[in-house]
Amino acid sequence: MMNFGKRTITVQGQQVELDTNVDLPITNIDRDMDRLASQMAWWASVWAAAERETIQADAHYRSWRAKAWKAVANAKPKPPEHAIKASVEADPKFLQYKEAIAAAAENVTLAKGVFQALDKKGNQLQSRGARVRAEIGAQGIHTPEEPKAVHSSPPADDRVDPAKVEGGVEKMKEINRKKRTKGN
Repeated sequence: MMNFGKRTITVQGQQVELDTNVDLPITNIDRDMDRLASQMAWWASVWAAAERETIQADAHYRSWRAKAWKAVANAKPKPPEHAIKASVEADPKFLQYKEAIAAAAENVTLAKGVFQALDKKGNQLQSRGARVRAEIGAQGIHTPEEPKAVHSSPPADDRVDPAKVEGGVEKMKEINRKKRTKGN
């Protein structure tokens, strides 16, 4: 029985392992965000290599098929087209080439699927990070796993510019007004 959660595929002679239970879940928002872009870039290169391999497999098959067709078609007397086709498809190499094309197409689908899953993971990370930051009152781009302290308002010191705070509040109100009018 095939384990669809854990796969090893070979693309361009290189083994690529995927364990969806380990590689795709969100375990630590900051660490996962830090790694996501490089994971997507890596899987994009696997996807590209798989696409290349598919094109190459098809080219090898077409070259072999043309030579095999020509060898049968040049017989005297010339056989009918359906007999030439049957002869070519009966050759064991036909199945080998078709299997190589199918494996390459499967690799493309798997690599593309992982890339798309990582893209969705990025959306989930952004959403979850924003929610967690809002829940704990955190500011900035990092989302702590455990809040150190929850502040209902920013510390009152000279570094907070009231004009900027007021401007930010007005900007958020404007964004929310636009969202409400867009939804109607």
